[in-house]
Amino acid sequence: GWHMDAVDAIIYVLKGTKRVRVAGHYPGSKVTLDKVLNAGSLVYVPGGRFHILHALPTDVDAKTAQMVFVLSIGLFNPNEDLLEVRTETYRSAFENQNLLWSDVTGQASALPENFPRKPEVIYADKDALDSKGLGALHRRVLRRDSLRLTMLLHQGAEVNLRSRPEEGKPSITPLGLAACCVQDEEKALLISTKLLEFGAAATVEFHSDGKNFSVVEVARRRNDAFAAQLLLRLHTATDTFDAVDDGTAGGDE
Repeated sequence: GWHMDAVDAIIYVLKGTKRVRVAGHYPGSKVTLDKVLNAGSLVYVPGGRFHILHALPTDVDAKTAQMVFVLSIGLFNPNEDLLEVRTETYRSAFENQNLLWSDVTGQASALPENFPRKPEVIYADKDALDSKGLGALHRRVLRRDSLRLTMLLHQGAEVNLRSRPEEGKPSITPLGLAACCVQDEEKALLISTKLLEFGAAATVEFHSDGKNFSVVEVARRRNDAFAAQLLLRLHTATDTFDAVDDGTAGGDE
């Protein structure tokens, strides 16, 4: 039936014929794609969009649909965590009800009163700031999710993206967040090292009460030993970048 996924999807028809319909991000929203796919055809469905696939009869006189083989490939979405929250809300409201798309609009009352019709970000935007002012990299830092953090960096997420300042909370980059707010120091150093590998700047990291601090100064607020470890990693990353710039990295002596 109608459903949404927390990943982007490529739907490829291997054998047979499928009718694919894709709507928006909210129950009962307008169907924007209604297409028949034959073997060898594919369609891309962005994460968070409701969609449905129907097998079609082999001919107009057939009473049953033909056997269809479809390959669905899930692609990593930068804001997968936000998508999962929205998906879970829909699941709680509509699961196992077998509703027709025309019926879903009337059932939207089952959703929380403050549930937004539109997502808080464009899910494909790697650098979008959520309702709390955090980007995907910030959220992965706070969750100590080094795997998805690395995937975001390889996708080209802005490593020095600043959060949106809020009352009592300064604007901060993912590296500054790792230095100040990841409680597990070993994880904080691991994440910081990965961010530095991708060019994270450490000169002006943290802004509070009109004053700027370097990432090492932020780390020193925790303890001197942690700051020393972070400084060592910063020097290693700087030496690596300098070697790349002058062409000596990996060269013969």
